Amino acid sequence: MAGRYRDLSANARLVMFTMALNARDTGTEHEPARTYFRGWEHLAQVALARDGYDATIERAVNRAVRELVDAGAIKVVGRRHGTRHGLAMYELVDL
Repeated sequence: MAGRYRDLSANARLVMFTMALNARDTGTEHEPARTYFRGWEHLAQVALARDGYDATIERAVNRAVRELVDAGAIKVVGRRHGTRHGLAMYELVDL
């Protein structure tokens, strides 16, 4: 984690690890490799150990994701199933 990721918050690191553990190693016909698509609620439950909806935890996950995008660890690649309301998909870059 040295180098460009050393300044990430603890939440951002936990979110990054959770994304990496849940992203596909190899792509499929419908989902590319290194893509996380399980949504913020999964990150809240698994990475930050919070259950149920809470605006505070949603903001914490969004902040962590924004940190990862700004650090270049992930990039937004669209929404699952191409719908406006689908879960956001993130490509894990250079982890």
